[in-house]
Formats: sequence, C-alpha cells, structure tokens
Amino acid sequence: MGAVGYSPILDTERGVMTGVAATPARGRTLDAGQLAVALADRSQLPRNTFLSVPLAWTSLDDPQIHAELLRPFDLAGIVFELIGVLPGGPSPERRDVASSIQTAGGLLALQADEIWHPDFEAIAERAPKMIVVGEGWVHRIEHSERRQSVIETLGHVAAERDAWVLAAGVSSPAELTTLTELHVPLLSGPAIGRTDFSDWPSIDPGVPAALGPQRRRPPGPMRTMLVAAPTATTMGDAAAAAMRSSQDRGCAVVLDVYRRPVALALRTASGVRVVDDPLCVHVDTALRDVATRARARGASRDPIVAIDSAGRFLGTVAVEDLTDSAPVRP
Repeated sequence: MGAVGYSPILDTERGVMTGVAATPARGRTLDAGQLAVALADRSQLPRNTFLSVPLAWTSLDDPQIHAELLRPFDLAGIVFELIGVLPGGPSPERRDVASSIQTAGGLLALQADEIWHPDFEAIAERAPKMIVVGEGWVHRIEHSERRQSVIETLGHVAAERDAWVLAAGVSSPAELTTLTELHVPLLSGPAIGRTDFSDWPSIDPGVPAALGPQRRRPPGPMRTMLVAAPTATTMGDAAAAAMRSSQDRGCAVVLDVYRRPVALALRTASGVRVVDDPLCVHVDTALRDVATRARARGASRDPIVAIDSAGRFLGTVAVEDLTDSAPVRP
C-alpha cells in the first residue's frame, strides 16, 4: 500500500463490504508500477472480498502492463475494470491480453462513462462479469429519469449475461437511496467509505442503516440448499461421474485449475447432456436475485452453481428448490 489506495465496495443486499477497488492517488487508472503493488497486496485481502483493478483499455498495449499481467499469478478473485472501451472490435493484441487475464482466473469489467454505455454487442463479445457505471451516470441520479432508466436496463442486460452492475462514485445519501431502489447490487464512492492509503478500507458505519432493514440481510439461505456434486477437470471424467451419481438428477461439475466451474455434465435418459455456460452465483446472493437471474435464462431447469468470492465451486442448487423459496424480482 502507499502507492495505491483502496476503496470499499458495498453489497447492497447484505450491507457489507464485498470488495475493494484499487485507487491511484491521481487519475483514474493504474500504471504498471501501481498494478504491481495492487497484485502484491491481493494476498492480504480481507476475507471474502474481491479486488477491483482499473486499467485503461489502451494500457493493454503497454509492454510493462503485459509483464505484470502475464506473470504466473493466479488472478482468481481479481476484477480488471477496463476503462475507455469503445464500441467496435478490439485489436488482436488487446484481445489476447484480455484472454490471458481470463485464462489466469481474472474477470473482466467494462465501465460505462458519460458518453457511452455498453450495448448488447459489446457485452456479448467481451463477456464481462461486471458492468461499472461511472460517476458521470451516478452524479445527482435522483434527478435524472433518463439515467435511472439506462441503469435499470443495464441491470437486465447484466442478469442475462450472469454479470453484476457496480455503481461507482456514489457521493450523497440521495444517490445511495436511488441506486438501492434500482436494485443495483454493488456500490462504491465517498458516500460508501473513504479511500485508505495505509490500510484496508471499511464501509462507513452509517451506510447499513441507510439501506433500510429490508436491504440488510444475513448471508443468504442458499447455503442451506447446497448439494454436493462430483467434480472433474475434463468433460469425459465429469460425464462418467454423472452417470455413476446416486442422485436423482446425476450432475457433475467441470472445474478449471483454479477450481472455478466451467461446465456441467447432466445425466439424461439418453446419456449425458453438456452445459457449457452454467449459471454461477455467489453463495450469499439474495434468493430473489438468483431467481431473477435464473428466470433470465428462460425455460432452463439446469442446476445453479454456487461459488465463493474467488469464483471457486461450493455446490449446486436445484432450480425447483430456489423458485419455491424466493419470489422473482419484478
């Protein structure tokens, strides 16, 4: 720490800090030296939090940034927020670096700035796990029905892509109230907690009370619904495990080297069906949010996969159990 400060990221459903955002003393994005500090600090992160790292989209062309990103790090639990991404395909070099981040376990985020917000095409191509709504969209949002509508729409798009929306730069109680009423799941900014350059940050003590009792929930009951499932590192082994499973619906999970779920093998009457894009949600996500994301998948009845803050597999949940226990958010 020192060269880089950290700001708290609020989970609005639980009223707790769920992540920290690396913040340079000047500017919006990290240079290579600051990136090295943030990656080193990651080993000391508070438990059950992720690290958000802001990088300029153009910095992916910087050899020094390459050197830091392509070290043999396990990048699980780190969200790389790409700032300045414009509509249109990225260069092959930037695409390769972004792919390397994902291969090493990192997740990608896109930031919506004052002049552009990610559209369906951009989200589909880059498959971000987070959409960050910048300060230009958040400032005095309580007075802008247009911006409220845009953020609400982004929330629906994110749900369809199993992603989250983070509203950054929240600076007033009115903005906090409006964004929670829009069901934005993640918030950061001065109204959430100050940036700390000497220690890990914390949520301002008054924030949980400001969310209201209906928004401050204990860890979700999805933990009590988890069903153990066999795991494998290849689809062939997962298929065999699914066929051997004693469960009514044989299910096995394919994990990558970081124990992140990447596919499911489901036993059927005719053999094994492969699910290449399982719905993965944090184990403490509110049931109504999980139900909403499951509904966005349409008629799919595939098991939901529960993960921890680093994206690691914890267990599966039957869609039938979920929809019987939680109303779908309107």
